[in-house]
Amino acid sequence: LDQKGYLAYDAHADSVLSVDFHPSGQFLLSCGADSKTKLWDLRVGKLAYTLYGHNGQATAGKFSY
Repeated sequence: LDQKGYLAYDAHADSVLSVDFHPSGQFLLSCGADSKTKLWDLRVGKLAYTLYGHNGQATAGKFSY
């Protein structure tokens, strides 16, 4: 292993199905089988927003470039 740090996020109630990094590298989008999409602020290592409203699993999400 290299000496870079890492963060482990534990906020979805079920499996994570998809992730996407923002082009700036500052944000991560995670989509889960728990019907939630979460936006993470990697600069501070915390959850910024949780998006609700999916009728089923949130299977994929992408940042617009």
